Amino acid sequence: DPRVRGLFDRFVPEELRGERLGDTIDSARLLAIEGDVARGRELWESAALSCRGCHAPPQGEEGARAPVGPDLAGLGKRASQAEILESVVHPSRKIDPKHAAWHVETVDGLVVTGLLVERGESRIVVRDERGRDHAFDRAAVEALSPQPRSLMPDHLLRGLAPAEAADLLAFLRTL
Repeated sequence: DPRVRGLFDRFVPEELRGERLGDTIDSARLLAIEGDVARGRELWESAALSCRGCHAPPQGEEGARAPVGPDLAGLGKRASQAEILESVVHPSRKIDPKHAAWHVETVDGLVVTGLLVERGESRIVVRDERGRDHAFDRAAVEALSPQPRSLMPDHLLRGLAPAEAADLLAFLRTL
């Protein structure tokens, strides 16, 4: 588990530590690694990555709740492996307007950022990163503005080994 490994890496001599992707990812090198779908699924299901917190689980899996991110069903048919990697490494470069982040400020000083679920004449509903919906009377909203950054965090692959990232990509291609 990458989270557990991260706790102990500092005790391992640097020359014995495994390689991690870090902040700068060589996409061509990573795409050349053949990933293992089963290990990628394990990563997807682990708490080490927060993918399942925002994206609906693949068909047939339990744990369905209101998704914040796009449904990944059919991802492998509509995007190449390079496109999938690009969207994970640089989530804010191309944001589907349906999944843009919105910033809400109320007259009481409450601030919520999330997915705009409803924008009606009398109310606004925003879903936060935990999947909770926040409803506001339109009159109580002082500011509502789209955000230039994706709700998907940057550097999700930072702590993974190159082979682990290739495994995750292989799994995502099967969706």
